[in-house]
Amino acid sequence: RNGEIDSLPTAGNILAAAGTIALTYTPTSAPSGTRFLWGTYVDASNYTAILHDATNLIFRKRIAGVNTDATIANTFVSGTTYKMCASWGAAGQTIYLNGTAGTPNANTTAAQIGSTMQIGADGNSLQQPGMSIKDDRIWLRQLSGSEQAAVTR
Repeated sequence: RNGEIDSLPTAGNILAAAGTIALTYTPTSAPSGTRFLWGTYVDASNYTAILHDATNLIFRKRIAGVNTDATIANTFVSGTTYKMCASWGAAGQTIYLNGTAGTPNANTTAAQIGSTMQIGADGNSLQQPGMSIKDDRIWLRQLSGSEQAAVTR
């Protein structure tokens, strides 16, 4: 069966200047290749996404073909549930996993936001993750580090 992708319009639901995305995911297989958990796609050179590259969970803003990433090591285990949160705004980019902060990125440029966003794909209906994704939440502001840690515990 085809993978499930939840898609919704970005207008009124997310801001380019600042925001936060939280997800809970449970992989159904061992890590392999790049898979997107959430994304909004303008074009191949401009998008904002949460992805997994088989060894790291990454919150990426791709702007004019240049990646700015906040990362945290996560060689996930099939069947294990993980809680993550990614945020952007005046404090840069951050990512949290199960209450632990990853390596932030100081980039404060607005996120690249397309007309839709997808949970379970890259924003362009590709790179589906092979995971159960649930409890997705969006804030129209950048959460503090302590708030992100609390959301992911």
